[in-house]
Amino acid sequence: MQNSHDILEQLPGYIGWKDVNLNHLGCNRNLANILQLREPAQITGLKDSDLLDHTTDSDLFHQKNDLLVLKGNVLKGFHKSSAPYNGSLYYFIKKPLYDCANHIYGLIYYCHEFIACKELTNLFEIDKKQFSTNGHYCIEAPDNVFNLSSRELECLFYTLRGKTAKQAAEILNLSKRTVESYIENIKNKFGCNTKSDLLLIGIANGYLNYIPSQFVTHAI
Repeated sequence: MQNSHDILEQLPGYIGWKDVNLNHLGCNRNLANILQLREPAQITGLKDSDLLDHTTDSDLFHQKNDLLVLKGNVLKGFHKSSAPYNGSLYYFIKKPLYDCANHIYGLIYYCHEFIACKELTNLFEIDKKQFSTNGHYCIEAPDNVFNLSSRELECLFYTLRGKTAKQAAEILNLSKRTVESYIENIKNKFGCNTKSDLLLIGIANGYLNYIPSQFVTHAI
């Protein structure tokens, strides 16, 4: 990564990379500075839990995402930071690192401060108040355990947040009957019959932490 590191130092934002055991292999100077490391090399061998900005919630969120990336997924999302980032909202992307034999030997992540629009700001505030969420979201659902379609994820996103089928239909530019059909499909995949069970299963399986790409496009 030495030659690549010279290039990464020229890029804005915060960049780090890890091995398959989720130990850091390096970072750019921007990340080292905000983590109060004297040199980027000081991050080598450290896990997220060893860093200045860690919390239990953020460690669990990022560890789950890192493991998905090590399976070949590319993740994008938003997280509301803790100290020393002063509660700023950050956009992040994580990708696998491949060797010359096309084997995954680690991952690289990039994040930068994001000036949130009203929709995203409201989402963070409402979810924190209603569900005590930790302020971390992935765009789409890489760990989609029930194999929900994109439309089903969109409908579930709004249903979990108390929207009726009619309200979700208006937002998604669909008919009320179409949204109701998607909700029934989700119930079948969840193996439940009631809306209350749908909500419980959806929350228990982490679907609160997924933002449909359409919401993000609309919000941005």
